[in-house]
Amino acid sequence: MTEVVSSQLLEEQANELAAPAPELEYIGTRELLSLPTLIAKDPGNGMAPSETFAWTAAETIQRLVSQGHKNYSYWRVNVAELLPLNLTNLSRQIYSGKFSTNNCYWNAVNKTGQRFGIVGEDFTIDSTLGPTLRQYVDISKPPGGPSGSKKAQCNSLPGRIPSCYIDSGGEERISVYLQFLDITGTKVYQITGGITLIYTDGTVALLFLINPSNPPNFHSDQLCACPVVSFPAIQDINWVETSPLSTNTVPGNYRPYGTLGAGWARAGTNALVLNQVIDPTYQFP
Repeated sequence: MTEVVSSQLLEEQANELAAPAPELEYIGTRELLSLPTLIAKDPGNGMAPSETFAWTAAETIQRLVSQGHKNYSYWRVNVAELLPLNLTNLSRQIYSGKFSTNNCYWNAVNKTGQRFGIVGEDFTIDSTLGPTLRQYVDISKPPGGPSGSKKAQCNSLPGRIPSCYIDSGGEERISVYLQFLDITGTKVYQITGGITLIYTDGTVALLFLINPSNPPNFHSDQLCACPVVSFPAIQDINWVETSPLSTNTVPGNYRPYGTLGAGWARAGTNALVLNQVIDPTYQFP
């Protein structure tokens, strides 16, 4: 797979140092369960369009890159299906600025910008939220733990929720790397930016902007993968920051942390970073 930003030094060090400018970050006071995430064609004016595309499937995988077991999630987009975007009661939009990349580094931070280690992920159809990506956060440690773990793997839990999850084997990663594919999973869309949507009731959503024309071919090597999760066309996928499963190498209680907001940042020259701001002192039941 060819990434727009391929240097591992840039990917790790620049991402670790990337911090949103104040005008690109929103931190509220309401404890949110998730960040609903949408995707649309970039209108070119830094504002949310009136329609979004539909999500149809998602996959979580683990790649071995420079001895690091990195967590990826590939979300499939149907650009032929348009859904109206509800902009009623929208109080503010925060535009990331212009980008041209094919992946987003999604981090977990607190209100002061401290990053937490990411130790795994899963994708499920939640009974309340619907399609949901859970990023496993280790609030006791920052990113930068040892690489090369022999315990890193994809684990199946037949008959349970989740039925499969990614375990980085104790490595404290920086991000889950998010990429947007076509409905066949063979082409990757260029991300041109993102918008934080802030509503009058204190809820927050994220809107990724893409160029839907002529996406290049996509191929990804992988160390292991959980099965592709398909679902009826839907407008948003929820992103939840949670403590790990009890069966993870770094165990937890699998309860979500409260989300307070989000901030966009640029790593290096053109890598898109999304910092999800969490409250590590609060977990939903």
